[in-house]
Amino acid sequence: MMKVRIELGEAKAGDDEFKELLDYFVDLKKPYSFDPHDPDNILLKVDTSFQETTNVMEDNGQTNVRDLSEFEYFHKIKFLQKKFKPNASQQSEFSSVE
Repeated sequence: MMKVRIELGEAKAGDDEFKELLDYFVDLKKPYSFDPHDPDNILLKVDTSFQETTNVMEDNGQTNVRDLSEFEYFHKIKFLQKKFKPNASQQSEFSSVE
């Protein structure tokens, strides 16, 4: 892994080291892709994630998931996250709640 120099003035614009640092930090966060043919398309990922979440909710007894308001939808997700945490005492707390 590359060492980052904290002292000012050691890596100057135009130096190979400066370009290497710049490339490293730019690559940390790549921009989202909206290309419809790209498998990493962010819109496709969001849509797929929504489908997977609604499937999990339906598998756990929730009906008409797509008809929920935004508040209800996110509240149900939060509830399921708490329900499925590995902590056994928390699972028993929600086991009697529908």
